[in-house]
Amino acid sequence: MKTKYLLLILVAMFVWINLCPMAFSDDDVKFEFKPKSGLWYNKNKPGHGIDFELDDSTLAAVWYTYEQDGTPVWYLAVAPFSGNHTWSAPLNKYHWEGGTAVPSVVGTITVNFLNRTSGTFQWMLNGQGGNESIVKYDMDDVDTDHDTDHDTDHDVDSNTNHDTDHDTDHDVDHDTDHDTDHDTDHTGTHVKLTGLWYNSEESGYGYSVDTEGDNVAVVSYFYDEKGEPRWAVSYSKTASIFSDDDMPTLIFFGPCPNCQDTSFRAVKAGTLHKSFTDRFHGVISLDIDLDDPFECSWSKTANQVILLTDPVDD
Repeated sequence: MKTKYLLLILVAMFVWINLCPMAFSDDDVKFEFKPKSGLWYNKNKPGHGIDFELDDSTLAAVWYTYEQDGTPVWYLAVAPFSGNHTWSAPLNKYHWEGGTAVPSVVGTITVNFLNRTSGTFQWMLNGQGGNESIVKYDMDDVDTDHDTDHDTDHDVDSNTNHDTDHDTDHDVDHDTDHDTDHDTDHTGTHVKLTGLWYNSEESGYGYSVDTEGDNVAVVSYFYDEKGEPRWAVSYSKTASIFSDDDMPTLIFFGPCPNCQDTSFRAVKAGTLHKSFTDRFHGVISLDIDLDDPFECSWSKTANQVILLTDPVDD
């Protein structure tokens, strides 16, 4: 029943049309291979990111990148996943119209996973193609000794702490469990909160959550005044992933996928408050208020959210 209910939610939330009817099952799906869930990125071009998440035998990819003018934009790709190292899906852009997310196909993506934590990402977006190497983002590399409360733009070459801005190498070939990187819920079970979260009563926007130990990153995807899809990053290092926390929130500006420039900048744009009850339920409040270089105001208070995708244990 859970999976059938999720299918109805997914259709309503993303208008995930043309999926194989057998893409969802009431049984847990076991694959010989599956990529690690969470945020991935190109180490040589930080500032962009892709959230890969599984729900049974369906893989979803939320691509966080930029328009030609440097403003943030997100896209969604969803298709059946069979456990192969190569996966392709149509790429959709969403527009907020009267409280409803309306999709339009803008291209395709193909991912060749070399292993669970590295691969190549190819895209065809609005008639322009490209590719890059990507790895699973490792939040253990994040340096937390920085100030995120300033109100001005900052130089992305400095050692600031947001979820795409570290510049240290990490091993992407490991494939082992890391129990010390988990937290425990009220039952004492070691868990992660990694996955796509949303309000089942108000679909069309949501939150990419990635947790490692006491590191919590939330990429919120939403819309601006004109209904254009935007995203923002919130990060905190806490005593527990289940603790109540106010997280400084940044909106990023950077180069489009086919642009040659690799620099980007971030602007303090608001605050996110998170409080997770367990690995399936939580409350998120997000307040975005940005006037320059574009107007963006988005506020959701005490938003009751649930985990949309499969729970993550590794």
